[in-house]
Order: sequence, then structure tokens, then C-alpha cells
Amino acid sequence: MEEVRFSGADGTELFGRIWSTKAPRAALILIHGHGEHGGRYGRMAEYLVKMDVAVFAFDYRGHGLSGGKRGLVLRWQDLHEDTHAAVSLFANRFPTTPMFFYGHSLGGTIALEYVVNGGIVPRGLIISAPALGAPGISPVILTLGRFLSAVAPKIIMSTGLDSDNISRIPEECRKYREDPLVHDKAAVRMSTELTKAQERIFAGAAELSSPILLCYGGEDHIAPRPPIEEFFELVGHEDKALHIFPDAYHEVHNDFVRDEVNQLYGSWIQARI
Repeated sequence: MEEVRFSGADGTELFGRIWSTKAPRAALILIHGHGEHGGRYGRMAEYLVKMDVAVFAFDYRGHGLSGGKRGLVLRWQDLHEDTHAAVSLFANRFPTTPMFFYGHSLGGTIALEYVVNGGIVPRGLIISAPALGAPGISPVILTLGRFLSAVAPKIIMSTGLDSDNISRIPEECRKYREDPLVHDKAAVRMSTELTKAQERIFAGAAELSSPILLCYGGEDHIAPRPPIEEFFELVGHEDKALHIFPDAYHEVHNDFVRDEVNQLYGSWIQARI
């Protein structure tokens, strides 16, 4: 695993991790969820590398080892441009290698918005439990966030996320809580920026020009299920698949089904190289 640093929107320094072989057959940009970081995906990356897939997981602004105040995102466009900077770096590293995107939770939303709003067209999209509706946090926090977004957008609040809902494996929940790079902070402006991004994603679903594999856990209490299924129905690309892991929680890649998840992702990518 190689560590890299590069510049995102407005010069913010971003941090990333690249797992690779000498001659990978595919390259995967990995976008993590809100409050976490790319280092939590090492198990998945190591599995995919064995299948000749290079993986680049970058920490977006305000997260992990990247610059920016924890949780502070005032413009969705900054996330879009940060993603483009990561894509450019990885494409320069592997210029002739088919590129795929993976995004989990808010990272899934970032990946989808990037593609439908003028980003590159990847060979395929793997999207896990995307935030396409109101997230599974307190309605009071959501309402307050929308109100404050207009008058004091830089205020940072706790999301109140219940870490016990990320996995059925207690050890994974414990590691999440004790990870010093994980936080529960978000700027109140994110509530309105996320809503606008979701609207762009749904508006562009019919014209999505990449194959897509959409996954989520059947017992996910963080990412609401109805809007995910609604989005899937709207996707116009003929190569689309929806995979539900019946009893899994939010992070299917860290749940009891994680081996099955990794195998699914690896085989799906290999079939589209």
C-alpha cells in the first residue's frame, strides 16, 4: 500500500492510499462514507488486488488524514472537484487501465453525482447503501440543520449516528468507535447540499451511461431503502443489478457477509474489464 498526497478543490491537501500490482487489469476509485476514511477498506482492497484490481481510496476533505476542518463541507462542488482530482491522479498512474468507481453511503452519493453531473464515465459503478433519502439520524437534527444552513452554514453539529447500526459484528462497531480518524461531525450546510445533489442524481438516472451494481443490507437502519429502490428503477442503463444482503446492516463489507460481498465485487468487475 502506497500513501499519496495531492491537491483538491481550492488547494486543500488530500490524502489517499493506493493498493496495486505491477500490471492491474482494472483500477477502482473508492469513496468512503461520511465521518470515516479510506483506511477502513483495507480488507476489501487487499482482496481486489489479488484479482488484479488496483484500488485508490482517498479521504475527502474534512475526513481522515486529508485537510479541512472535521466535517466541514460548504459546497457539494468541492466534493465533486476533490473526486475529479483523485480520478486524474489515478488515471495518470494507470492511463490504459479500465476505471471503475466504488462508493459507500455518502461516498455512493458522491460517486453517482460525479458521474451524472459531468464527471468521467467509468467502466462500471459499484454503489453500496447510498444516501439517496433522509439519513437514519434524528429528525430533529435534520430539521435544525436545514434551518441553520441558511443563517449559519459553518456551524458543526454531531450527526448522532448510532455506531451499533453499522454492522452485526460487535468487534467492527467497537473498532469504528475507537478509530481516532472517525468522527460524527457535519456542517449544517451539508443537509441542503445533500438534498440538491440527490435531486441531480435522480434527474440524471435515466441517462446514466455506466453499468451499475447497487447493493445494500436488508436491515440497514442508516440509509433508507425506498429511495435506493426508486433510483434503481429509474436507471436507464441496461446493465444494472440490485443485490440485497437480507440480514446485513449498513456496512455490508464489514458484516458477516463480507467475504460474499468481496467476491461479488471482484467478479462483477472482472466480467466488465
